[in-house]
Amino acid sequence: MTTCRNRRPVLTRALWAVSLAVGLLLGCSGEDAEDAEAAAVAATPEAGAAAAREAVSAPAPEAHASAAAGGEERTDSGEAAMPAVAGAAAADLPALPPLSQRPPVPDVSVTDIAGREIALAGLDDQISLIVFWATWCRPCLMEIPHLVDLTERFGNQGFQVLGLSIDRQGIGVVKPFLEQHPEINYTIVPNGHPAAAAFGGIQSIPTSFLVDRNGRVIRGFRGLVPGEVLEGYVRAALAES
Repeated sequence: MTTCRNRRPVLTRALWAVSLAVGLLLGCSGEDAEDAEAAAVAATPEAGAAAAREAVSAPAPEAHASAAAGGEERTDSGEAAMPAVAGAAAADLPALPPLSQRPPVPDVSVTDIAGREIALAGLDDQISLIVFWATWCRPCLMEIPHLVDLTERFGNQGFQVLGLSIDRQGIGVVKPFLEQHPEINYTIVPNGHPAAAAFGGIQSIPTSFLVDRNGRVIRGFRGLVPGEVLEGYVRAALAES
């Protein structure tokens, strides 16, 4: 799974050089790797945040590595017997954990690029994909077309994407980035650090959390997840009554 690693800025000069080399391998430039260290988010001890963090898994249960596809993951058929959504066959939908096993979204508010305050614990009546990302993270940029596609296809069915940036310069870099990428059709939050801390700390990006209509985390995804895997989970979540 391709990610950009979030590292604490406490490394010695020698270890920093090693981390820089790793950052380059992950697709981040030297400046990006420096940002990754500076953008490290502290974990909180709250039980809810820890539970949400533990919901993250990689790869998704229905995915497996494919060497022929250059290391990308492809989706096997799920076993859940659920009604079809947007024409999908029930067998194509992954099984979701029962409600009793889904941790609540941390009670934290964020402000989007338009100045609108959003309470993450109040995302009721919609299926939400909360994505932690950064403008310098190559895997995050590779994920954008998938998020745009999901929003176009399922936005009118009660689904939304919230992109929470952990760029240390906040709106100063996020706003110019959005001006260069007018195709982004989902909500962007220029300062996602408080939310990242509330989730128990984000160790690598992209990291995403799929939230049900009751404000509970269905599951998390660490790294660049194939679009068809995300789509399967979105469809399954929308199929829930």
